[in-house]
Amino acid sequence: MKFKIIEYNKKYDFQLKKLYLNNITRTATPDGQIYQSQLFEKYGYLKMFICYFIFGLLLYILLQLLINQIMAVIFTVLILLVFFQQGYVIVLVKILIYYYCFNVFIHDFRNIDQYYGSKNNKLWLAIDEEQDDVLGVAALDESTSLLDDLNLWDTVLSDENQKQKHKTQVCELKRMSVSPKAAGKGIGKALTERFIQYAESKGFEYAFLTTYKFNKAATKLYEKLGFQIKQIIPFDSIHNILNLEVSFMVKQFNSTKSK
Repeated sequence: MKFKIIEYNKKYDFQLKKLYLNNITRTATPDGQIYQSQLFEKYGYLKMFICYFIFGLLLYILLQLLINQIMAVIFTVLILLVFFQQGYVIVLVKILIYYYCFNVFIHDFRNIDQYYGSKNNKLWLAIDEEQDDVLGVAALDESTSLLDDLNLWDTVLSDENQKQKHKTQVCELKRMSVSPKAAGKGIGKALTERFIQYAESKGFEYAFLTTYKFNKAATKLYEKLGFQIKQIIPFDSIHNILNLEVSFMVKQFNSTKSK
């Protein structure tokens, strides 16, 4: 697959937003078993067994009011099995309704030209050279509001002198997303390398990103490109409900250019 990395072009706007939304289920939700294993590790097997038992009992009582007892037992078991496999479905709904459909498209994706055309912000697209399709996206955002919101400045810059000196030389790698049909083709790596090259050319000294802890492939890629896991954090109040953890990763550049 031949592809090229370009700066954002408005003609790809619809494809970009479609890719970002369609890709949520793969990049922002864990496998059901992985999600459930996190709950078992956190709360213990006894508590989780009791929770499932109570849930199953209530489900059975409800179902047997609607259908006969034998069918109620069968449907209860089937629903519990499906829930165990797809226990993250609530995460997907919350992400779709709140985080992506609301926050993303009201924030930077509302007016991409304006947001990523200002200051040093930049958004890149990976384009299929044959089909002219958007295969991936990544962005550099020099806003550090996430560090303020989650109180993570100490994780990036260890002392007050560093904060005062380097606070304006920190950027974020965000909106990284690759089409499922292009997974494993080197697109994520190419986008990240373009981000690093651009960040260094602009004199940024630190870059940070967040990726879901369960996304081992992404974490491995970022580590190969110089990012290090500095902290494991719950993402926000929406994700905290279901105990999804996020790896907070930082890369320090050797850039000596002035911003």
